Amino acid sequence: MMSGRRPRAAWLTALLPAALAAGLLTSAPAHAVVGDPVADGAYAFTAKVDIGDGKRSCSGALVDQRWVMTAAGCFADGTTKPAAGAPKLKTTVTVGRTDLGTDKGRTVAVTELLTRDDRDVVLAKLAEPVTDVAPIAIGATAPAQGEALRVTGYGRTKDEWVPSRLHSAAFTVASVQGTTIGLAAKAPADASVCKGDSGGPAFREKDGRAELTAISTASWQTGCLGSTETRKGVTETRVDDLGPWVRQARLKTASLMNDFSKRCLVVSWRTPDNGAPATQYDCNPAYGDQVWELESVATGGYQIRNSLSKRCLVVYANGQDNGSPAAQHDCNSAWSDQVWDLVPVASGGYQIRNTYSKRCLVVFSRDSENGSPAAQYDCNPAWSDQVWKI
Repeated sequence: MMSGRRPRAAWLTALLPAALAAGLLTSAPAHAVVGDPVADGAYAFTAKVDIGDGKRSCSGALVDQRWVMTAAGCFADGTTKPAAGAPKLKTTVTVGRTDLGTDKGRTVAVTELLTRDDRDVVLAKLAEPVTDVAPIAIGATAPAQGEALRVTGYGRTKDEWVPSRLHSAAFTVASVQGTTIGLAAKAPADASVCKGDSGGPAFREKDGRAELTAISTASWQTGCLGSTETRKGVTETRVDDLGPWVRQARLKTASLMNDFSKRCLVVSWRTPDNGAPATQYDCNPAYGDQVWELESVATGGYQIRNSLSKRCLVVYANGQDNGSPAAQHDCNSAWSDQVWDLVPVASGGYQIRNTYSKRCLVVFSRDSENGSPAAQYDCNPAWSDQVWKI
């Protein structure tokens, strides 16, 4: 596997590539070991991960507008697992670009890594949201032996060290363990997974929808350019049970959209001080003043921190009646008037309930235009103007 931990796969070859010069990139398509080059625009959620200006190259999967899932080993320093926080080396992610020789899609810097101790996977936070590529959903069902999965990646092929085009192939689940699965080639029969494919998605396709099940971590690399290995087999790290972890990451980069107005909660960058009012405006996740970090509080609930001002959403304790305005203030989790509960609504979304007043965040339906103020009111989940989509 990619990291020093190699349960059941110590005999497999890790998928990290050697350092390769950017000049080796070519736009000529080739038949890939892992399968065939894919059609333009297909599997656009597959990411190309570049680490250290070409020192390492991996694949990944866009699982949210601001998060890419890939292998932890891509960022490992020898046998040392990567630390949470900013990546040690400059890292960029390219998504929506089937052919790397074109200018389609987006290339975005990675600012933070979220790590796990139990398996070879990280979440990479993007500096800017990717809004023109649909993320892949995390599957909620465990893979079953004999099930067909598709694998995609930008790794080495039969005849190219650094192919420019995304490739894919079908595999069959050969074995299922606690945090890994084994795959066997299905179509083409000589399919494999090569260096540079590490972190790439393995997913089921059902009713035209892709569901992420695992990511590539180790392979014998049979048939890959430069390999003389004849043994076959691929090991993938399971992610089908990581949906809650991904949802928790999303709370760090959340947009809060009012279900009635379809506009998003904002504290304008023009008013960054304490007491500045919270209002609504047309949603655009590229605007930092519309992005909120929902941070768990030890006693329960969340602080809702504006990512631009770094101040927290509050309805001041000295104004707790219906209609009292929402604002921002320096964050202090000991102040319950800036702690909020997320209460699921059966029809979808959440009520955002202040733990001090026990009233819910609302933008009144009679004032649903841009700039309308957010306030609090007695909670009623039937009123869509106090229901929010995260």
